[in-house]
Amino acid sequence: MPEEDLPRLREVVARQFVHDAARLPGTAVVETLRALTLSAVRELAPGRHADTWRLLLCCVQEQTGRPDVAQAELNTIASRLGGFLRSAAGRPGLAAAVGQADTTHVWQHAGPAPAHGVLDRHAAALAEVPAAERPRLTIGLLRLARELGRDAWLAEHAEALLLTLDLAALGRLRPTDADALLPLVRDTALRTLLDRVRAVWRGDGRALPPSTA
Repeated sequence: MPEEDLPRLREVVARQFVHDAARLPGTAVVETLRALTLSAVRELAPGRHADTWRLLLCCVQEQTGRPDVAQAELNTIASRLGGFLRSAAGRPGLAAAVGQADTTHVWQHAGPAPAHGVLDRHAAALAEVPAAERPRLTIGLLRLARELGRDAWLAEHAEALLLTLDLAALGRLRPTDADALLPLVRDTALRTLLDRVRAVWRGDGRALPPSTA
């Protein structure tokens, strides 16, 4: 096989492995993750292949706590993947940060340092995100800001980001999202919808209006 085709081959193998990992023995999971993240360092550029690294990090997350998987090895692999992803900019970097924030375990070993301006950089990247992904990543960014305790950033940006979402996208919110975001919102219609999100979960009979999409 020509050497220039190896990066693409590794990407295909990585994606198939993520699909099958739950059915593999724990030792095979660790050995494959180690091989994919060590031997491909020079072949898969972090920015160009950030989605592949993100999928592998999701695999690490799913294997956390599995009795037959060496957790110390997973931690090392998570740190390695986090290092790759921290160099990714734009949409790949935003998607990676949102994914890393799914669990404390992964954030501890792979999450980016909470540097000043990181949320602004990720918010700016929303402009290049395909429409189908934008609701998930917008809400993920708002949740990340909450987890990082960036109250001032949320007070400045939360309402504007929420107003970019349509009704169907707002249906992705959880009641705890609405609890945190309602005090930051002045728009009457948006406040009503956030209150309806809470009502759906907490059983007072109200529901979100039907989407027109």
